[in-house]
Amino acid sequence: MDENLPNNSPETPETQPPKNRARFALIRIIAALILACLMLTISGFAIIPLLKGPEKSFSVTEETEGDFVTVDIPAILGFFADDARGSRVDARYGFILVNGEFLAVRFTSRYLDSADAVLNATYAYINGETEGLDNFISVQGTIEPLSEDQAALAYDWFGLNYDQLLELYIISETDDYANYISDYMITVDTVGGRSQTLVIATSAVAGALLLYALVELVLLGVGFYKPKKAAVIDSDAILTKYAESDGESSEPEADSEALPESDGESSEPEPDSEALPESDGESSEPEADSEPLPETDGESSEPEPKTEALPETDGETDGV
Repeated sequence: MDENLPNNSPETPETQPPKNRARFALIRIIAALILACLMLTISGFAIIPLLKGPEKSFSVTEETEGDFVTVDIPAILGFFADDARGSRVDARYGFILVNGEFLAVRFTSRYLDSADAVLNATYAYINGETEGLDNFISVQGTIEPLSEDQAALAYDWFGLNYDQLLELYIISETDDYANYISDYMITVDTVGGRSQTLVIATSAVAGALLLYALVELVLLGVGFYKPKKAAVIDSDAILTKYAESDGESSEPEADSEALPESDGESSEPEPDSEALPESDGESSEPEADSEPLPETDGESSEPEPKTEALPETDGETDGV
């Protein structure tokens, strides 16, 4: 009996509602928020000044250190250092004039060709070969202090070109190069001292994580993760139902009006109220009629006829 039962009893896992869905959703939300904060920390939260945009008017002072600025460069006085890996130059440091100071600019590789063109145009103008400075490049970057190594290279270049700068009336005589060389520089393609590419990538990941956390929070608020009530199944009712179905299949109920015809030898049929059914072969003796038969004086195989005739039979019978 147990083998025929369907696999939907209350102990079956499929009928149990999902548990801890809300708790798992809350864990995912917290994890997404932590990862988003980590991404923003890696970027230094530089997405904020990047979205605000660079400052076009600036002064290079200690107060402006870390500012995100943009500058148009019509003239470059020279390059004093390179960032190179083997024969590949990743960046180059050059000098521009800002408010009478030599301000270092770190040009990334994508600006090297343009910076060379501006440098050539600058000395063509100084030498009187052209009438003006027609070429310029516009860059964005962060104001950062010069490191000791960078400052040493800047001072070396200034000392080597000191006499030429005097002849061109770019500077006047001085014993202290610090009067002309700024302690700061502009690092191009950076925001808050970090690469713009890194800031954009990490901020995009952080934004996606925050959006995911918001969606999960909304689903949690509307009850999407609440467990649904499982249907209660009465195992006793199922057992009773299958017991009844097994009983019906083994012992079918007799028809209220007539029994079906039998093809061969059949058991004794119950008497019909009006007529007995015909039998196709030899049949056993029918049960006695409701009216008692009269006693016979001798051995006889046939009873005395009744007022109602019995139907004819197709074969030999021992008795009607």
